[in-house]
Amino acid sequence: MPKSPIPARRRRGLIAAGIGLLVATMPVAFALNANAQPAPDAALAAAHPADFTWPCWPGFPPFPGCATPTPTTSPAPTSTTQPTPGGAVVLKFSQLKQEQDQWCWDASGLSIARYLGYAKDVSQNSFCDYARGLADGAPCPNEPGEFSDVQKAYSRIGLGQGSVSSSALSFADVQTEINANRPIETGIYWTAGGGHAQVIYGYDPSTKKLSYGDPWPQSSTYNEMSYSSYVNNNQFRWAEALYRIGR
Repeated sequence: MPKSPIPARRRRGLIAAGIGLLVATMPVAFALNANAQPAPDAALAAAHPADFTWPCWPGFPPFPGCATPTPTTSPAPTSTTQPTPGGAVVLKFSQLKQEQDQWCWDASGLSIARYLGYAKDVSQNSFCDYARGLADGAPCPNEPGEFSDVQKAYSRIGLGQGSVSSSALSFADVQTEINANRPIETGIYWTAGGGHAQVIYGYDPSTKKLSYGDPWPQSSTYNEMSYSSYVNNNQFRWAEALYRIGR
């Protein structure tokens, strides 16, 4: 586990790569594969040493930072925002799977925009273009993003940018957002290093469980986990949130 503090850019809403492994020392980090080649994005890492997140390479063994902790898989959400007294509130949210290994922030942000009635015909590449200030349709680089990037894309499509929290939201704040029909984009940091973006779209007050979507193609799309475990467990911690989206 890296011992250095999270880079300062995290305070501006860093949401790291799709699912990535932030490497402190390459020989140690990639010891699981004796034939490992130099990281494919080494040049990019050198150019952005402060915030680069190493991707999980296709076909590699499941490093601790490349797999979601064992959550409870749940079916695609079908309920509405109308809760029963003391019952769960689960938005009818559709989670997109990321099209590039660094686009967890993109797929999650776009999923929320579509849920709120925006960007129905916007592709993940175009959403990335909006976030990067590129012309619509230009090839967008497969790079990590920040919540500020997601907010730029929201501004481009006319959606309220929301607010960034540099820590986990309280369970009460989660309830407030979901009751207001607003999914929450979360930034989690793996204990092994690196980070990922997901979307909270529901909660159960009786069990204190959260319902969340995961854009990583090899992970279960719809999941449940207790609030306390989601905030901090032996594989990741909830570090940031983009919420109040649409306001």
